[in-house]
Amino acid sequence: MPTWGRGRGWFKKNRQDQQDRAESDGSSRAGGDLTWEAVGIAAPTGTAIHAIAYGRVAYAGWLPYYGLVLMIDHGSGYLTVYGHNETIYKQVGDWVKPGDLVATVGASGGQKKSMLYFQIRYKGKTLNPEHWCANGKPPVK
Repeated sequence: MPTWGRGRGWFKKNRQDQQDRAESDGSSRAGGDLTWEAVGIAAPTGTAIHAIAYGRVAYAGWLPYYGLVLMIDHGSGYLTVYGHNETIYKQVGDWVKPGDLVATVGASGGQKKSMLYFQIRYKGKTLNPEHWCANGKPPVK
């Protein structure tokens, strides 16, 4: 299981906070001691999720609180994370290109509502993924 992170947000979380999250992130949570640098994209269960760039699947499986998770290594230190999936269509080692169907939106990991947890990492640090969605490249279609 991957162990990236700074000990803030990625694997250390408050369960209730995780269940209530279905909004843009990057703000403090649970009294201000946790930060989330990702976006939560609310969508109906079963909505298609597409890869945003060329890459190779680095992880495809279950993680506590995040449910079914797909991680794609895009090279040069970039990694995307797609969480709370209903179904994952790719396996570790598979190559993907932009627009490939990689998963479907779900509520796995204890979510109350279906959503996509979408995160971009660069050399182990999280980046703000909102510009990908704002520039007409949302991973959910």
